[in-house]
Amino acid sequence: MCDICLRRICPPPCPNYSGEGVELPSVIGSCFNCCERIREGDEAYIYGKRLLCRDCAENTVSEELLCFLDCADVREFFDKLC
Repeated sequence: MCDICLRRICPPPCPNYSGEGVELPSVIGSCFNCCERIREGDEAYIYGKRLLCRDCAENTVSEELLCFLDCADVREFFDKLC
């Protein structure tokens, strides 16, 4: 994953973009909160039929709730949901 754009395949605006025309992974759905498209390989959370992108999950789940549930981070929080 790229340290700058946080994607597996850097898009043209990213300084690490190789210039090669690489086919993007297929879209698996949209974020329930921000409606951004989520592609295969993107870090996202699934709850039932709903998808939540990583950014929305990190901004939605408060530090207080994570502490209360004894979760180290958002990933552990979603693991406990299942």
